Order: sequence, then C-alpha cells, then structure tokens
Amino acid sequence: MTTLNEILSVPQFKGLKLLNSNGDLSAEVTNLDITENNDIKHFTSNNSFILTTGVLFQDNQDNLKKLIKDLNDIHTAGLGIKVSRFLHEIEQDVIDFADAIEFPLIEIPESWNLGEITHEISSFISDSETGKLNYALQVQQELNQLLIKGFSIDTMIERMSKLLGVPIILFDPFKAPEAYSRHYRQGNVLMAEHTKYFMNHYQDALIYDKNNLVFENKDHVIFKVLGYTYFPYYLMVSQVNKLSYPFSLLTLEQVVSVLSFALYKNTKIQEAEENDINRFFESLVNNQNDQTLSIKKHADLLRQYYIYPSDYYQIIICGIDAKNNLENSYYLNERHHLTFLWLKHKLTDIDSYISVYKLPSNDRFAILIQNRHEYYFEYLKKYNKVIVSTLMIRFHLVSEMK
Repeated sequence: MTTLNEILSVPQFKGLKLLNSNGDLSAEVTNLDITENNDIKHFTSNNSFILTTGVLFQDNQDNLKKLIKDLNDIHTAGLGIKVSRFLHEIEQDVIDFADAIEFPLIEIPESWNLGEITHEISSFISDSETGKLNYALQVQQELNQLLIKGFSIDTMIERMSKLLGVPIILFDPFKAPEAYSRHYRQGNVLMAEHTKYFMNHYQDALIYDKNNLVFENKDHVIFKVLGYTYFPYYLMVSQVNKLSYPFSLLTLEQVVSVLSFALYKNTKIQEAEENDINRFFESLVNNQNDQTLSIKKHADLLRQYYIYPSDYYQIIICGIDAKNNLENSYYLNERHHLTFLWLKHKLTDIDSYISVYKLPSNDRFAILIQNRHEYYFEYLKKYNKVIVSTLMIRFHLVSEMK
C-alpha cells in the first residue's frame, strides 16, 4: 500500500508541494488519472491521485471547490494541480476549503509534464509494492524457520520486534501479556501505559478493514491472532507511525498468520499432554477395585501427575453452567480448555500443591487440594466473580468438599 506521504517523501518527487497543512496524506494511491473535465468523479475510482492543469477553472476558481468536494466524496487520494499559464496560483479560499475537509491539494511545478509524472509515480507504486511484497515474504520465511526449529513464541515476538524496530506485545485470550519485546523489560512504565491502551482499544481489532488500514498518525495497531477461533490472542504493534518502506500491512498479515499457526500447534500439543494426565487422574479417582496405587510406594510416578504425598486430600468438583440453546462444539471445547488453564494458573498461584484436572467423561473440573488452608473457599468465591467478567463463564458447585 503506497500512500501520498510516501510519494512526497521520495527525493525524485520533491517538487510536489502540499498546499493545505491539514491535507490527509495517509490515503493509499493505487493509480493516477489526468483530467480536464469537471465531472471526473464519474470516470475515476477511489484511491486515485487526480492530476490537472486546471484550465477549466482559470476564470473562476470557485468551481474548483466543487471538484474538490466531488473527489473527496468518492475517496480519491488527492488532487494535483499544475501551476502554469492557466492557473498561476491557487486562491487561498480554495486552499482553506480543502483544508477544512482534510483533502490533499498538491501543487505540481510548471516545468513538469503531467504525462511523465504520471508514468514515474505509477512506476514507483509498482516497484514499491514489489519491494513490500518481497519484504513481507522475507519476514514470513524467517518466522517460519523459527517455527520449524521449535523456537518459542517469545523468541518469535522478539525477532519480529528487531526486524521492525518497534515495541510488540502478544496478549492472551484473558487480555494478559503473553510475550513481549525487549522494550518492556527496561521498566514497568511503558508496559503499564501500553497495556492500558490495549484494554481501552482491543475491540478495535474486530473492525479493522485491511483495505483502508493506514499507519500514519497512529501509535498502536491491534490485530486478532486466531490461536483459538472464539477466544483470540491479540498482537499490538506500537510506534507504527515510525515504520517506513518496505514495511506494509502485508508484513503484519504474514506475521499474524505464522503466529496463529504456532499458537494453534502449541495448544494442541498442550491439550494432548493434559489429556493423558486428566485420564490418569479420573481413572485413579473412579477405581473401585483393590488394585489402587499407594502414594508412599509410587510417589515418583504420582508426582508426574501432580499428586504429592500429604495427609490431607480434598477434591472440589465444578463445572460450567449449561445453556438452554445448542452451542457450537468447537466453542465449547475452547471455553472448557481456557477455563481449565485459568483455574490452573490462578489456583496454583495460591498454593503450588493445588492441582487442577479436566475430567474427560463429563467435562467437569476437579480441584485437588493437598494442603490445609482456611481461606480456600473465600479465594474460590473471589475468582468465580473474576472469571465471570473475563470469559463470561459461571461456575456451579456440584459437590461439597469430601
């Protein structure tokens, strides 16, 4: 995506001059049209950069305002007017009109030929897009190599940050930082500031239109990363207004694609490992014969399943309230898995000897308490409120401690 701002910043086109200070240069330029008609809006397309000598407006520049309004209404990128024997200068009220609607008005030097400048800018756009494509594929290939070699998500985020030279954070489905670049390891102020911004704007990721997304005048952009289908991760790239050629939206699209696959792969590996542990625990609890495992004799084996020697064992069984309407099975699986991860993270923070299992037979959760603590119930009540507001999930107590 080549913008007017990029075109004006190229030394080759330094003769082009923005006449109105509020002209928005962030619009994409896809093609150029030369016209001497005042009804060009019927014959051009959005994102076109329109060039004219202004011969029709040499006697009355008020009509130029109507042309500017028409071009702005159909979302063209801007209007370039050649200062020549037809229009020696653009009147201030015309400039002010364009400024009021932030429509770019570009002055083209008299010595420039409109046909030549059209060809040169078109060639620049073509070469620019090729360069951006090559860069995006290069970044994708580099991240793919990290993925193939088994590098962590943290390493991939750090490498991406070094390639782009800007801060990057990956937020998990609970809106907590999962991985982040070195910029955030130098103190907590930047992390707190950017996390606050994310919490206020992450829903914007749902409405980004890739055909209209531009980076000028933006500090942060947020993208959904579908490690899960219904509970996405979020990638926030900061200081994007500092990014320049050959960076483009395509680069981030490739990064998001690789990250989505990496997160999905990690999730499936993690689920497979957890399923083995969960099946073992459920079979152990439901075992009704005399061939039970002795904790003292098989301490090392049971430790692999997060069961530790203790004189105090209690189990809490809980589940997610079922809804009356039929729910998508993929949605249910993701919701159960994320609830399991949330419980495991929060409860092991209280006590590392609390173990959490997801029972395969009924999709309920077993919380194994292996230390006595008088405040466990209060903690659980508190966390129930938190998870309701985070994942919109409510726990229902199925059985008392036993």
